[in-house]
Amino acid sequence: MLWNTLASLGFNLIRKEKSDIDSKTPRPKEDPTISPIYPATLKSDRVVAAFTGKGTSSQNDYFSFHRPSSKTPGQTNTLALNLRTLAGHLNFDPTRLTWPNGNWPHSGHVIKAEECSWVSDPSTGGLVPITHGNRPLTYDGIVTRTSRFVLGVQGADCPSVFLCDTKAVVIGMLHAGWRPVVRGIIHNGLSAMLDLGANASDIVAFISPGVGDNYNEFQWDDKMEQKVKAVFIEAGREELLQEHSIRYRMTEQEKLVLSSVLRRECSSGTTFRLVHWVAEELRNCGVLPVHIIFNHDSTIVDRYPTEAGVQWIFRYHSYRRERPSHGLAMSVLFIKHPISELAHSP
Repeated sequence: MLWNTLASLGFNLIRKEKSDIDSKTPRPKEDPTISPIYPATLKSDRVVAAFTGKGTSSQNDYFSFHRPSSKTPGQTNTLALNLRTLAGHLNFDPTRLTWPNGNWPHSGHVIKAEECSWVSDPSTGGLVPITHGNRPLTYDGIVTRTSRFVLGVQGADCPSVFLCDTKAVVIGMLHAGWRPVVRGIIHNGLSAMLDLGANASDIVAFISPGVGDNYNEFQWDDKMEQKVKAVFIEAGREELLQEHSIRYRMTEQEKLVLSSVLRRECSSGTTFRLVHWVAEELRNCGVLPVHIIFNHDSTIVDRYPTEAGVQWIFRYHSYRRERPSHGLAMSVLFIKHPISELAHSP
């Protein structure tokens, strides 16, 4: 009874809070709750950029993009169905979609697609990179200046960072969880784009929904675990442990909302302002503030609006809320085929 009351209060609080936010995700025009696909704004008609939400039907695994494994062979058909839906909506070939080898390593490592060897991945039908010695290559970010690749990033609370030089038409996708960001993925991604001919002042960045700076619960100071502190120290970013601009103290209303979602009390009441920090890292690397676009939705607390007829249903997959049976969203970014290339394609 207590949790039902909290959930009801939490929902009402979320709805009130959301009305004060200007840059929100527009509702998708087609299949708004079964296969939700949202545009990512990059100010260029040369690229296509989008991310998915959580669907409302178990028949397509709530529009999740988990890679099938030997333990989940039944996901193969569902993934293929969801990929066809996404590819059909955005008009791309899913066999050109890039995938990581296994889970995201959270290393901060970024690769240039055209400098790697690629092989077909039987479990996804897409592409995975390998070294010259035919060993799997892992990464958290990928950049390219060719239309031969469809860049893909999965996530369930970690935001994706879409990058596009609108003049040189160099693009990048980054899996921007807190560990890869601490380990330099923003700098590494932009540096790789510059190597391909991009100019920092021409790059537009779009940050997709994540947990949200007001709900990204994090333990600081004496409450921080040693293994968490070690990530900052080993990355040479120990100064961030004392940087108070990347911290936020939750209001009582926000703690109530998060408690109702997680069905537990908030243990710290403080958060890591990850999106704020990602934007700061982008600015420090030369991206103009006017070129940094945010989506302020929260994957952990946001629900479909009541007028959609699906009240109480969460709008995004969330690892923290759903684990261990969480779904995964997909973010995709690709350069449109130029007419001359299409004319010579097999």
